[in-house]
Amino acid sequence: EQKSTLETRVEGTCQWILSDPLYSNWNVQKKTSLLWISGYAGSGKTILSAYLLEYLSAGESSPMLCRNNKSPYYFFCDETIETRRDGTAILRGLIHQLVKRRRQVIKYLKAAYDLQGPNFYQNFNELWRIFIAIASDKRVGPINVIVDAIDECEESTRSRLLQSILKLVDKSQSAT
Repeated sequence: EQKSTLETRVEGTCQWILSDPLYSNWNVQKKTSLLWISGYAGSGKTILSAYLLEYLSAGESSPMLCRNNKSPYYFFCDETIETRRDGTAILRGLIHQLVKRRRQVIKYLKAAYDLQGPNFYQNFNELWRIFIAIASDKRVGPINVIVDAIDECEESTRSRLLQSILKLVDKSQSAT
């Protein structure tokens, strides 16, 4: 659904990212890492994110994806759509994709439901815990995530999500 609403790019554009040193370094990482793309409004970040999603989905030049034959998980934020403008929505969308591709990890959702009831999906901390549990499950393997337009999310859950991501990356990078 999200992919179908994206603008199409002009052929030949966006390919510069593949030779950018920041992308190249991120693409070969074996640990959790972060590729942060920023720019002015209207500078093409969403088109670039869609290109990376398309490129990585093909698995041509990403060692991690080729080994596991998996497309990235993605979420395109949109401040005009209520269900796509906060950190909990991002986590719900990513978890939904993870469960859809790997049905056996639904056990993490069932456990949360059994413990907290039907409203667990509104709890940012519980969704983050579920996301980490699923992403850490050996049956899932390494994952790549693309989140676009995070600046369009409401501030409090955006901040919580960014802090959680940075802690995850720091923890991974400092682990030996």
